[in-house]
Amino acid sequence: MRVIAGERRGFRLVAPRGLAVRPTLDRVRESLFSILSGCIVGVDVADLFAGCGCLGLEALSRGARSCTFVEQARPALEALRRNVEHLHYADRAIVRTADALRWAGGHSPTDLRTFGLVLADPPYDQGLALRTLERLGKGQRLLPGAIVVMQCSAREELPQTQGILTRFRSQRYGDTALHFYDAAAPSDAEHEKI
Repeated sequence: MRVIAGERRGFRLVAPRGLAVRPTLDRVRESLFSILSGCIVGVDVADLFAGCGCLGLEALSRGARSCTFVEQARPALEALRRNVEHLHYADRAIVRTADALRWAGGHSPTDLRTFGLVLADPPYDQGLALRTLERLGKGQRLLPGAIVVMQCSAREELPQTQGILTRFRSQRYGDTALHFYDAAAPSDAEHEKI
């Protein structure tokens, strides 16, 4: 595994052994970031179910202002911290040892930050993609106009709209699907209630 593009292009990433961590394939990451090409520079990013951090580190390499990585599995956290150190991103990376589902719902009184881009890659076929989308759709973690990218199994069905989120694109790569949502600005959400 490596960083695909940006200032750390070609840097190798470490991942823990075993099937518990399922790093996003290079071709999926390349497509994801190609779609997001104009939405990364200067943005605060959250990487949920971060694993070894390949999505958030790719965003940092491509110009994101910061990335908050949310992960709770010890082997993944060790690999993530090694990758952050190896790529010299300690000043722009925040690693949160937390349950990503709870964190997505804003249940962290010590961390009230909001984000312009959220990348979520929960374990497949456990209902976590929908549950995470439901929490994010409440808007506590999102800036107006934020983008949420949900990576899940192509077998999982996700709604067109969820709370303040509306899907604007979906892509499929074998067993993997990427769903892109944007967050309504407060004025848009108020207009929908009328």
